[in-house]
Amino acid sequence: MDLKVIAEGVESRAVWDRLTALGCDTAQGYFISRPIPAGEFAKWESESCWHAQH
Repeated sequence: MDLKVIAEGVESRAVWDRLTALGCDTAQGYFISRPIPAGEFAKWESESCWHAQH
């Protein structure tokens, strides 16, 4: 079906590891980053280890 899966509310490495094992493509939640102002997103993305991985 060529669908992408995005998990919301990922709060720990254990949850992220399980989701990736199940084929989850992307996630958001406190494990990835605390909420930040929109104006800070580009800087966060360029410096984040998540940007390089995903």
